[in-house]
Amino acid sequence: MEKLSALMDGELPQDDAELALAALAGADAQASWRVWQAIGEALREGEDGVPPGFAERLAARLDAESVPSAEALP
Repeated sequence: MEKLSALMDGELPQDDAELALAALAGADAQASWRVWQAIGEALREGEDGVPPGFAERLAARLDAESVPSAEALP
């Protein structure tokens, strides 16, 4: 998650960014990317920009996410 956040913020070194982008090739990773993008957009827009039910849908999506094992992390 930390690397995904750094990638979104443009703070990853080029080599790490290329690896992170390659890891986003899977459907699960792309779904996570879309969720993170939605979170970022909502935070930038402030409270007025958050559509009704956003927090509930986000919480449900996060609850459905699997937690990676320590072996799966770089």
